[in-house]
Amino acid sequence: MSGWRECGPIFSPRDFVEYMLRRVGLGREELDLGEVAVITPISAMARRICEHFGARRAERWLYRQGPALYNFEVEGVTVSALPIPPGAPSLAYFEELIALGVKHAVFTGSAGGLGADVRVGDYVVPCGAVCEDGLSQHYVPLGVPVEADGELVEAMRRACEDAGARAHVGRVWSIAAPYRELRWKAEEYHRRWGCLAVEMEVGAFYALAAYWSVRAVALLAISDLVYPRHSFDFHTEEYARSVERVPEVLERYLARALRSTSSAS
Repeated sequence: MSGWRECGPIFSPRDFVEYMLRRVGLGREELDLGEVAVITPISAMARRICEHFGARRAERWLYRQGPALYNFEVEGVTVSALPIPPGAPSLAYFEELIALGVKHAVFTGSAGGLGADVRVGDYVVPCGAVCEDGLSQHYVPLGVPVEADGELVEAMRRACEDAGARAHVGRVWSIAAPYRELRWKAEEYHRRWGCLAVEMEVGAFYALAAYWSVRAVALLAISDLVYPRHSFDFHTEEYARSVERVPEVLERYLARALRSTSSAS
């Protein structure tokens, strides 16, 4: 035996997807899957997105048990929303979407704020991530920040601006251990690497997008403050309002991005 199979993965996302398709008795082209995917681990965001867009649950989907898929349309394009469990390993579902043909994805989530200018209820649009999540290091070099698609980051920033939302563009610190957000790291990553938030999934999201050559952007609502002042703010009106406004920002972003894609093609 020779070639890439000697050092490559034992099985790939495509292999698993084909296995699941056989189990549900569907062909890939029969799935109710849109051209664009919206992924979120925040149940309140998933609920608001589905309500705002009048999303319908997909009947023909990869999983009979497991994460449900919901579809809606923007600018005549079908968009699929996939709620996932929290944490970087759940981004394996993103890889499955990529294996099924998704080429453009948006992640929405929450994060702790880093820096005196970041307030609860603000948004951070990550332009990259310092990855300590455990999944990313299997796809991108360890210790090297993964960067986002600058064009999509700007489109998301403008969507926030158009919605009248306060937003910041900067890197984020992606971590797998929420009770090990060390003060010296928060200070170092904020000052040296320009991290404006700490969370658990964006590093993996951007790493997978880079590895598989998929366009991707994230939007994070600031739920609490981590550095330089720490405070638990998860149940404040400011954070709740930012969650409520995610669909409005998302709609503005999708309309802008999809119009741009249509005019370029």
